[in-house]
Amino acid sequence: MSRLFPDRYIVAMGATHVAVDVRSRVSGRHSQEIIKIEVPPFESEGHWRFALQALQSFFANMAPSTRCLDAVFSDQYFQFVLIPWSDQIMRPAERENFARIQLEMVYGAAARDTVKIANSGYGEPALACAIDGKILHELHDFAESNHVRLDSAVPHFMLVFNRWRHLLIGDCVLLSSEADHCILLFIKDALPYALRSLQVATHRQEPFSDLVERELLLHDVDDDTRVYCYGVRPGELGHLESYEVIHLQLPGADEDVGATAMIRLFDL
Repeated sequence: MSRLFPDRYIVAMGATHVAVDVRSRVSGRHSQEIIKIEVPPFESEGHWRFALQALQSFFANMAPSTRCLDAVFSDQYFQFVLIPWSDQIMRPAERENFARIQLEMVYGAAARDTVKIANSGYGEPALACAIDGKILHELHDFAESNHVRLDSAVPHFMLVFNRWRHLLIGDCVLLSSEADHCILLFIKDALPYALRSLQVATHRQEPFSDLVERELLLHDVDDDTRVYCYGVRPGELGHLESYEVIHLQLPGADEDVGATAMIRLFDL
């Protein structure tokens, strides 16, 4: 494979499966293959190691070539918080330390050690997330040992947030859902003010719409407020008539790496 036309692997690390979307370009022609690999449930100890072992086995059976990889993780791998704005905290290292403090306030001793912070404007709260650093370390080792260039490794919700943040004006809510997990970001006057990251599986005795409605009521979301939803299947929010529910749709994923990763994760 020419270095001018590297194979691209878009990997979606889900809660129970890993999906690999293979994009191969030969002589300017594009071919695509989708592989799904089952792994133990996310609650299993060392789940992510099983996922990386599955990827290792997949790549071991392939002929050497020039390859690049984009990884998107289920949000269950991450912890999320909002960082309040402070004009006393400007340097990147200070912001990261402040994010760690916020994570420890929410998650206690279970707070994870590798922090990512989304870009935000002056005076605005910032979205931050944390992952077990061992996962990223071993992902980098995997890429290096398989001669793969690791271009990106991001959580699913960061892709959702960055893709549609231009819609988050006035008062609204952004809801992102995947298997057994959802995140709600609450916006007032175009600024995030609260975030909820929920394991949905523990609430399956009640309809998903009841869980979402309770969070909207707890956060004093007014009637007729826009609720932007991604990953919510038809009928799951059936009785939220008092809110303006807007389902977000992705464009065709043929050339869009982020959209492809989101679609593969949603399909798992």
